[in-house]
Amino acid sequence: MPSKKPFPKLGDWDDTQETLHAYAKVLGAIRSTYTPERPRYEHVSLRLYTSGLTTTPIPHPEDPNRSFTLSMDLRNHYILFNTSEGDVIQTRISEGLSANQLYKRLRNQLKAIGVKGKIKKKT
Repeated sequence: MPSKKPFPKLGDWDDTQETLHAYAKVLGAIRSTYTPERPRYEHVSLRLYTSGLTTTPIPHPEDPNRSFTLSMDLRNHYILFNTSEGDVIQTRISEGLSANQLYKRLRNQLKAIGVKGKIKKKT
């Protein structure tokens, strides 16, 4: 049953909006680096899902039988790093991480599963 409460006013959320946008750019840059290029930049875009934004499965560059996904869970306030082996690493986005700190954490998580290479940063 839909809620009958009105949607709350967001007020001044410029800092939050900028941070979430920067986080989305980090996820998009990782997706763009490791996903085969597609028309109309489909290999860069994130998809909506029930809790936020997600990548489609990203192929592991060293092993075509493996993949990983990245999700920005806005309901529970996490960046989720999932592997096809069932591993899930959560990074709490309410920690106040900068986009650069998030990038470094995700880069280290990628290295831990054997994903190598330089991530193409987006501006």
